[in-house]
Amino acid sequence: MPRTTRGPLRDDGCQVGQDVDAPDLAGCSYGDVDGDHELVLVGDSIAGSVFPAVEEAADRHGWRVRAWAKSSCTVADVTTHVKGSDQVWTACSRWRERVLAEIERRRPDLVVLAGSSGTFGLTMSPHGRVLGDGRERDQLVREGLLRTVERLRDGGTRVALVQSPHRARRLVPDCLAAEGDPAACSFTPRDETRHTDWVARQLPDLPYLRVADAACPGGRCRAVVGDTIVYRDKLHFTTRFARTLVPLVERAVAS
Repeated sequence: MPRTTRGPLRDDGCQVGQDVDAPDLAGCSYGDVDGDHELVLVGDSIAGSVFPAVEEAADRHGWRVRAWAKSSCTVADVTTHVKGSDQVWTACSRWRERVLAEIERRRPDLVVLAGSSGTFGLTMSPHGRVLGDGRERDQLVREGLLRTVERLRDGGTRVALVQSPHRARRLVPDCLAAEGDPAACSFTPRDETRHTDWVARQLPDLPYLRVADAACPGGRCRAVVGDTIVYRDKLHFTTRFARTLVPLVERAVAS
């Protein structure tokens, strides 16, 4: 599968699958590997989606990057279930804890956290009950995400948060091929940003990378911006569009 379709972190084995509970803590190094400053990118597949922007921004400033991603595994400090089942997803919890413990040990200059609303939706109650959409799950997600941010900041590490992107109704490349008109494949955003927006409001000094707003200017999510296709599926950015987000990351690096 082409690199732009799978995403660079999956191609390199740095975005792992459902059953993997141990990240490659010694590898997955990018940017200026001999740089004096280090950025760590952590999250689910959205981390892989924004990675091209993170890598380029870090490289411009002479920073090295560690990138650890696990598909569908939330960065929020919550209990989750395996997608499509009611089983507690212990591999996700172990993977997340190992990453966070390694960050606390390394104390990088900046950590960038990324997650999707779909991943947040796998949150269970503390007693292992699968939750539907609603206030209880929203509260657990928001508080769990806030705990992750504050845990890292309390350890002396700067943290930036990626705004969760909006999900298209159709596979955008297929829509463009069928319709031949980018406007027909644009869509009105729903509320996928509500959890990350909430955390950003609680911590006004937290660098917040508003990638969803960049893809959805004026309240309308675009299939194409300029001559660049925005999404490689329904949710994840193309590598080319992700690179247009470099200025957002650079501001966090330079702050």
